Amino acid sequence: MRKKAAVRRPALDETLREQTAAQQALERRASKSADEAADPTARMTAALFRLAAPGSRALERMGLFVGKIIYYLDAAEDYEKDTRNGAYNVFALQGLSKAEAVAEAQRLCRMCAGEAALAYNLLEPGPCKAILDNIVFLGLPQSIALAGQKRTQPRHGA
Repeated sequence: MRKKAAVRRPALDETLREQTAAQQALERRASKSADEAADPTARMTAALFRLAAPGSRALERMGLFVGKIIYYLDAAEDYEKDTRNGAYNVFALQGLSKAEAVAEAQRLCRMCAGEAALAYNLLEPGPCKAILDNIVFLGLPQSIALAGQKRTQPRHGA
C-alpha cells in the first residue's frame, strides 16, 4: 500500500521521508527546542493539507500550525510514558514537570491555533468548510483543553 501511495504522490512521499529523518536527527541530538521538535510533524501535516488544495498557501499554513499542535499535544500526553522509558520528550528535556509540560503545551497550542485560524480566514469558502470549521473552532480548542490527558476513547471533533 505504501509503495502505491509513493508512486502516486512521490513529492509527498519524499517530504514524509525527509521529515521522518529530520525528527530522528533532532531526537538523537536531544533538541530542547519545542518549536524545532514540532517542525517535522508540522511540515508533514502541511504537505498533507497541500494535497487537499494544491496552490493554497493558506491551507498549507493552516496545516503547518495544526501539525505543531498535534506534536505538542502528543508530547504532553506521552510525557509520563516517555520519562519512564527514557524516550525523547522535548518538555522533559526542558526540565518541566508533567503539570508544567501540559501548561507549556497548552500555551504553545493556543498560539498555533491562533495562527491556524488566521490562515483559515484567508481560505475561500468551499465544500469542506463545515469540516474545517469543526477542526478550527471545535476540535482544536477541545483538544488543547484536554492536553496531557490519556485518551480512553476517541476525542470528538479532533
